[in-house]
Amino acid sequence: MFCDGCGGAVQPGQSFCSRCGKQIVGTIAVMPRRRGRVQEHVKLAGLLWLAISAFNTIGAVILYVVANTVIAHFIAQGGRPAFLRPLLSVIAILLFAKAAGGFAAGWGLVQHEKWARVLALVACRIHRRGETRGAIIRETVRSHQQAAGQHCDDFNNLAHD
Repeated sequence: MFCDGCGGAVQPGQSFCSRCGKQIVGTIAVMPRRRGRVQEHVKLAGLLWLAISAFNTIGAVILYVVANTVIAHFIAQGGRPAFLRPLLSVIAILLFAKAAGGFAAGWGLVQHEKWARVLALVACRIHRRGETRGAIIRETVRSHQQAAGQHCDDFNNLAHD
């Protein structure tokens, strides 16, 4: 049983809360156990994984259909890039496999399975791989721009001296 003022534990028959000193009047109701904040966040993360995986699946299906209809028709008409159809098909299959891993992670997180957190971390690393390369490219371009700006400033300073 718990105090309705501070939430501290109260023994049956106790007339004052030992934590806050509030007088206990009447019967003390047992508080229902609330789900923890972390459990709610894990469930939300699972739902987000399911949503992201649904979008990945849609993208994989569209890419596979385009590779095997539009690109195949273009190649049949005498188009040169014959490697494009198998390349896009493989990318679509890899995207579908990524979506399947995300679906498994999302379902496991929603069901509070023990293995789901590890799978979600692995899936997150795979999902963010493209973002990491993009960040590296952005930082490289930014550093080159800063270096070029510094050289221009140095040249302008020499011209004015």
